[in-house]
Amino acid sequence: MNNSRLRQPITFSVVGYFLATIAVFILACGFIGYLWISNQYQYLERDGEHFAQEYLALQKQEIEARVHSIKHYLQSENKLANNKLKTELQQRVDQAYQIAESIYLSQQGKNADADIKNMIYAALRDLRFNQDRGYYFIYTLDGVVNLYPPDPSLETKHYTDAFPQEGQDSIRQIITLLHNQQEGFVSYQWLLPDGKKSLNKYSYLRLFKPYNLVIGTGDYLELFEKQLKDEVYQRIANISFGPDKEGYYFINSYDGDLYVTNGEYHAGQKNIWDTVDARGTKVVQENSRLAQQHPEGTFSTYVWEKNSGEESEKVSFILGVDEWKIFIGTGFYTDTVKNKIALHVDARKKEFEQGVFDTLKIILVTMAIIGFLLYFMMRKLSQNLKVFRSNLERSVDTLTHLNPEEIHFNEFRLVSDSVNKMISGLNQRSAELRHSTLHDHLTALPNRRYVWQQLKEMLDRSQGQPLNAALMFIDLDHFKEINDTLGHSAGDELLRQVSERFTQVLRSDDLVARLGGDEFTVITGLLRDDEAETIARKLLGELQRPFEIQTHSFRITASIGICLFPKDASTPDMILRNGDSAMYQAKRNGRNGFCFYDSSMTEAASKRFNLLEQLNQALKNDQFELYYQPQVNTETGRIVAAEALIRWNHPERGLLAPDQFIPYAEESGLIAPIGRWVIEQALRDISRWHAMGYTLPKVAVNFSTQQISDLIVAEVAEILQCSDADASSIEFEITESALMENPELSRKVLQALHQMGISLSIDDFGQGYSSLSYLKQFPISKLKIDRAFIRDIEVDENDRAITRAIIALGKSLKMTVIAEGVETENQLQFLKDEQCEELQGYLFSRPVPEEEFRRLMDRSPL
Repeated sequence: MNNSRLRQPITFSVVGYFLATIAVFILACGFIGYLWISNQYQYLERDGEHFAQEYLALQKQEIEARVHSIKHYLQSENKLANNKLKTELQQRVDQAYQIAESIYLSQQGKNADADIKNMIYAALRDLRFNQDRGYYFIYTLDGVVNLYPPDPSLETKHYTDAFPQEGQDSIRQIITLLHNQQEGFVSYQWLLPDGKKSLNKYSYLRLFKPYNLVIGTGDYLELFEKQLKDEVYQRIANISFGPDKEGYYFINSYDGDLYVTNGEYHAGQKNIWDTVDARGTKVVQENSRLAQQHPEGTFSTYVWEKNSGEESEKVSFILGVDEWKIFIGTGFYTDTVKNKIALHVDARKKEFEQGVFDTLKIILVTMAIIGFLLYFMMRKLSQNLKVFRSNLERSVDTLTHLNPEEIHFNEFRLVSDSVNKMISGLNQRSAELRHSTLHDHLTALPNRRYVWQQLKEMLDRSQGQPLNAALMFIDLDHFKEINDTLGHSAGDELLRQVSERFTQVLRSDDLVARLGGDEFTVITGLLRDDEAETIARKLLGELQRPFEIQTHSFRITASIGICLFPKDASTPDMILRNGDSAMYQAKRNGRNGFCFYDSSMTEAASKRFNLLEQLNQALKNDQFELYYQPQVNTETGRIVAAEALIRWNHPERGLLAPDQFIPYAEESGLIAPIGRWVIEQALRDISRWHAMGYTLPKVAVNFSTQQISDLIVAEVAEILQCSDADASSIEFEITESALMENPELSRKVLQALHQMGISLSIDDFGQGYSSLSYLKQFPISKLKIDRAFIRDIEVDENDRAITRAIIALGKSLKMTVIAEGVETENQLQFLKDEQCEELQGYLFSRPVPEEEFRRLMDRSPL
């Protein structure tokens, strides 16, 4: 036997190894697929349980919110009873006055005054209202009763002869009021028609001048409140919601009197105190007890009959109203909720099973195709390697570096000889590659990596020296505008010419480099601080000479940040960072200049970074809050809209106004999620107000430049779909400058929002373009006069003229005009005289929290 053959290593072909790899791959895919499917089934079960818990909790939250809303509605209606009664009484007397005046004007000169008076008495005698409690009475200023429908026998008598002492005092109060003024309200105690009990009564009176007659009417406040309460109960009884309209409200007294249930109003005439459910629980008694023991409300579970006649377990939220001795409730049936959960789980299971089936089919087919193709390719590859060997031998010189005995696979041992021949050629290219990795391809200047190495060397060289070196971080001002206007080829040519000028003006031991884009750096040798300033001025001076590019001649400027090292920094990264900070300070100082780095720049950058981190946390932790400032009708003073203004409840710094954090949000891009939060919260508040009975037409929300994008339309549509509020209840305020940054995109976005029903207004009008050419392009419905013109309107004729012009412009374009920043009565009077429709400012209210804004709406004139 040949011993040399025994010493040869056992080798395998590439195809053999590949077939083994495919087999392992298939087994691994099968095992991983099994684990994945098993894990997905477990996840599906957990998802079903989680959905059930969340859905049940959501149902409880919904009925709790509904009951609290109904309680607030009852209380707010009760508070308004007094004003409603006064308004009705005044309207009734005004109607009677019109009847009397019409009779007087038509009969004057035709009949005697006594006959005309009798006609007036006859016309008013039989008129009744408020369940026949309301009637008209007429006295003379001398106290003679001329009309008293409840007891005509008292007519023509003096009130001192017609009524007991208590009634005389009331009529004396009425006559005294009419002697002092021509109309007004009085409140007094008056007997009920049965003559057994006195109640507080309101009356409105008006003097009929032709005959000095006191025309009046009145009603008992307590009976009027009861009438209103009955009307409110009837409206609540008509409310239904939920699947198959199973949701309804029920109202019972603490003693079991039934007022409202399942769409019916019983007026407390039915007592269900002893009603029991299928478990034997006295439901009404239990709910009454829970309502009185839990003033904040609580949940109750019992069995109740559904509209279909079936009995089911019901979960209700019970809330007492102690001042009326009633409790309010609504609920949901657990079988309906379980059916909804089961439908969700079944749908998710079917989706999952179908997904698994489709995935398995795709995997199996793909594995079969890949296996066949790879096997075919590897067989061909084995043959191609021999071809590669002969081809490489023809293309390069021989230079062996690899030992074939260390290479696995027979085919690759053959290739190794040819690879070794390539090494010489690669070595030749390495020097070129090293140069390209350290230099910029456009300008041939050193690049960022080269700068970093050079800074490290200069730091080592400057140690122990009394002088510093300097890094100058240079950024061309408004370079993007040149690219956008003349094109990128012109921008590239400008960068090449700038690099040539910088190279020519520098000293032999200084280095100019391009970091990327329009950013350059200069690293100097050791120098004095004043020499760094001299170099910076030279660089800026070179840019003042015109550049000639593509038949265009123009000048440019730059902002330069200077960092001295090792004085101001001890590492290359720190030097670059400090130079960058100084450059941005130079831009903030107005551009076309230079600025030396100092430590305050790092502190300012650190503060900005910390604030941005805190803004991120504020979004996650719900630290924002909306304040509302009312917008009022100029003539009536009624609140017709509100502007939503964001506040940040900072955990350490307290309540922050927008100007303390919005600029940073815009700088970092956080303004988009913050803007979405503002829209969502405003719509939630609007929905809640509508549920409480408020009818505020619109809420204005500020709309920033960064929110004008193609994505915002779909985002707003999604928010509206998730909200109960209508699109017409929201208004976006946009500044003129935001519109004109990209007019085409602005027009497209605003048209889409307008078609959704959202109103649009121009904020701070008069401070920007104020051009008819753009106003007619955008679907704007309101102009907001900037507060800068309103502030000095009392003393500055120019501001008055501008304000008049804006109001006239708005009227001519059929737009609403609103003035903001109204703080004095003189400003108010001027705007009234100029017929400005709406006003906003501290004269009416500062921005206030949502709860306080609701109180403002309660006090707003009707």
